[in-house]
Amino acid sequence: LHSFPTRRSSDLMSESQTVKTMIHEIAHSILHNDNVADAGEKNRRTKEVEAESVAYTVCQHFGIDSSDYSFGYVAGWSSGKKLDELKSSMNTIRSTASDIINSVEKSLYKAKDKMVEKADEQVKTMERTIMVKPEPALAMDEPKIRVHGRHH
Repeated sequence: LHSFPTRRSSDLMSESQTVKTMIHEIAHSILHNDNVADAGEKNRRTKEVEAESVAYTVCQHFGIDSSDYSFGYVAGWSSGKKLDELKSSMNTIRSTASDIINSVEKSLYKAKDKMVEKADEQVKTMERTIMVKPEPALAMDEPKIRVHGRHH
């Protein structure tokens, strides 16, 4: 398993780069941990290409452009790799990116649903508050007004 850096990544990178790096590390933890059957068979170059490609794909899906960094990173790690090796990683990249995207979207929908429920409750509370009419004041004798010597 990969661990996150001990330094705060936000101190060193932009928010977009930080998000991309976190997804890269998540991809490593999904694809290259000891519980994955072929993880030990993959060399470091393959692992880095897969993790960065997953991160790039997920970021692109959510509108985060990491191409300036990711293309150079993947090109560097894939240099000298055979086409067959790269092709074999493509299905892994596609399925892992899809799993991460689906998981994030599911979490976002749950969070959105909770926010909508909370907002609905707040609206209902406000409506109940508005609908409650104040108790009428106790009837008191109205002051008598004299107009030209008469009581009204």
